[in-house]
Amino acid sequence: MHPKSLLVSLGAIVAVITIQALYLKSLPGSLVRVYYTEDVDDFNKAPAADMTVLYDGYVFDYRMPLSISEGESTAIQEVVRDRNQADMTMLTHIAEWVRTKMTFGSSGATAITGSADAVQSPSSRSGLCDRYARYFAAACQSAGIPARVIELNGHVVPEAFLRESGRWIMVDPTLGYYISSDGVPLSVAEIINAYRKGKQTEAAVFASERGDDSIYRTADEKSLQEIYLNGFTVVSNQHLATAQILSYIAGKRSLPVAKLQYLDGNSVKIGRKESILRTILALNVSIFALLFVIAVFNALRRRPAP
Repeated sequence: MHPKSLLVSLGAIVAVITIQALYLKSLPGSLVRVYYTEDVDDFNKAPAADMTVLYDGYVFDYRMPLSISEGESTAIQEVVRDRNQADMTMLTHIAEWVRTKMTFGSSGATAITGSADAVQSPSSRSGLCDRYARYFAAACQSAGIPARVIELNGHVVPEAFLRESGRWIMVDPTLGYYISSDGVPLSVAEIINAYRKGKQTEAAVFASERGDDSIYRTADEKSLQEIYLNGFTVVSNQHLATAQILSYIAGKRSLPVAKLQYLDGNSVKIGRKESILRTILALNVSIFALLFVIAVFNALRRRPAP
């Protein structure tokens, strides 16, 4: 190949690789991997005692980075005392306790991080659904109850895992309710399936009116169903440091699982698109490397002998 043509080819491939990398970055599973599943049992896999679960051989960690203070931990223990096993009553009591610590409204922050003491002052106790959900999950975990936070497109809710029944249960501390079907409390994935199939569900409101709009009302049901059915149902790995990512990539030659997505038609397409783009990107990088080696070889061959 002529040197000039080779350089043009290298430049073109670099441009293509750059465009592909930038587009891939805009997708959900760009720099890390999203684990897509349409199996409710897979999405609702029981966590280990340390509140982690394996997806594709990678440790997915539900433990919240929010630390509960000693005073709050004592208060939570008071809430759950005299109950040997976590149940719905315990979960609703924890959710009601969270509601006493929070008021609904913008706090200028998108999530609670660090110590829960950060929400002790009246000015910082206000928050939206994401703060309620994370606070509830951290409170459950401090009581030894596995919990996780699920992001929907327009709302954030937590789930707690009841080991006696082996089930994840959605308890919404923001709106003070949970959803059941035939008397059985449901997980987020089960709620989605019930809505899709037109199955009868019941909203069980455990909270009382507090003068703000953080309470479930029957009039909200239609908009809430739309939120659950809009195809965005994501759980994030709570402990995923850069060093951990690089170590996993170096050892496994694969991207770590950073998010868990319950599948619908749209996310299936996104997952396939990500996979195809990564394959094409890897192929283009290989072609670039081959052409670069050829260019170096040609340059060395044309060097005059000493």
